[in-house]
Amino acid sequence: MWRPHGVSLPVRWFSTGIPAGKHARTPLRHRLSHPTPRRRTSPHEEARPGELPALEFAQALVPAETKTQFTSPPLSHGLLRMVHGLLGERARPTTPQAQSLAHFFSPRHGTARHTLIAAETGSGKTLAYLLPVLQRLHQSRSHTEHADIRHVQGGFEPCIMPRALVLAPTHELARQISEVAKVLCHDASHKLRVACSSKPAYSATLQADLARLARLASSSETWNGAPISPDVLVSTPSFVAEHKMLSLANVEMLVVDEADTLLDEGFRSETMSVLQNLSDSAQQLFVTATIPKSVRLFFDEACPSLVTLASPHLHHLPRRLSVMFVDPSGSKELAVLKELFRVFTTPGCEHDQVLIFRDKRSSVEQLSRFLSQRNVDHVAWTGEGSDRKTRTSPSLAPFLAGPSEYLARRSPPGQDAPRVLVTTSLLSRGLDFGPFLRHVFLPDAGRNTKRSVHAANNNALELLHRAGRSARAGRSGTVVVFDKSSAPGKSKVLINRRGQKKGIVRGQMDLLVQALRAPRPRRRWPPQRKGVST
Repeated sequence: MWRPHGVSLPVRWFSTGIPAGKHARTPLRHRLSHPTPRRRTSPHEEARPGELPALEFAQALVPAETKTQFTSPPLSHGLLRMVHGLLGERARPTTPQAQSLAHFFSPRHGTARHTLIAAETGSGKTLAYLLPVLQRLHQSRSHTEHADIRHVQGGFEPCIMPRALVLAPTHELARQISEVAKVLCHDASHKLRVACSSKPAYSATLQADLARLARLASSSETWNGAPISPDVLVSTPSFVAEHKMLSLANVEMLVVDEADTLLDEGFRSETMSVLQNLSDSAQQLFVTATIPKSVRLFFDEACPSLVTLASPHLHHLPRRLSVMFVDPSGSKELAVLKELFRVFTTPGCEHDQVLIFRDKRSSVEQLSRFLSQRNVDHVAWTGEGSDRKTRTSPSLAPFLAGPSEYLARRSPPGQDAPRVLVTTSLLSRGLDFGPFLRHVFLPDAGRNTKRSVHAANNNALELLHRAGRSARAGRSGTVVVFDKSSAPGKSKVLINRRGQKKGIVRGQMDLLVQALRAPRPRRRWPPQRKGVST
């Protein structure tokens, strides 16, 4: 096992099967592809700061009774019907979904206060946490009294008191989660109210209902309308922190989706304020596709009894994702244009969509101007315009997946619809794109391969998230990495004085991609014939 950029990576996550050698600690540009693994003496021990953590910090729970299909029980009949309508009658749960069902519906582990679902991108983590949350709310509904008024000093105050709260880092992801949750709650026998604070009409309706409820609270009249408190509220941490009329007293389950982002520096203060205002009986569920060092340290300090449901393919690229390397020498924008032409002229790719990630907003605008001058229809999205302020993103609709995409019922995009989306990493967290988005371009990948340990880890995490927007739910996809040192023909062959080949100096991104590839199952040798056992 080798280490890209001098980073000692956990053997359990990064395994390529490359034999070890003596060149493990040499600089990257002089290193062969035959390094030696570092022996870890402690689950928390690190050779260098910024090292990606191993899973030994929390025991990974893979229940022996993991279910291979959706059944009723444990799911209610109404919820099971909606799952079959969403996924199909023959659908089987993915690994994180099976682990989640076995965990939350077991008498032994189902009441654990802190749970972590850690699985690779595109593995169905949204359903993995929505199913147990909705099932629990349905079972406890008859025992819970909805109250839209809370007691305060000197009287009463109208407020919204959800029973479950789902936090997401972006408005786009929050809306997508709420759409899936509403579909699951559509059955008449499993009706639950789902609200999303990121929808533009929600705030206006909520303010009107609260104002009317405030007038009724000060009079002898009664509220004849439906309760304004939803069963499930999907929101961003900023909405919860800014709106004082939101009470967390009735929250039974909190879900922190994309926990690696919400527990990072940019969101940590707002997320922690939500966690601190929960009741002691509320269950906290964290969901993530990557576990950086900051998240590992948070769990060590705040969640000592954390139960981890870890996928065996965590921190690996999707199996059906192919990787191409392109030399961007000369003009990076021109190299992107050539690859777009190659994709759109390839037989069978007539309706394919392309997602291009840039590191900076200025880079998005620069590439957008270049494509516009070449009459390439595209959408440039940075999250800084008026669409973001009004919490609407109509330009993203042709690219994002809806609930029907689980069954691939979506028709191909029209001829007039844009097929290229240029954006920043803001859209790389959690969003599920449609089945026709099969290509991800990374023009800035090569420029970020610095030799520092911290930069190497960030590169690995960003590559997992960005490349993971394609090849989701078992579909195939391609990621194109624009890196000069990794392009075909750029690898250098090392030959000794006798003319013997001793190894190959690979490009930086090539090494990183190899480390993130999922290990293939080992084949038994000699092969076993059918009907013969040993």
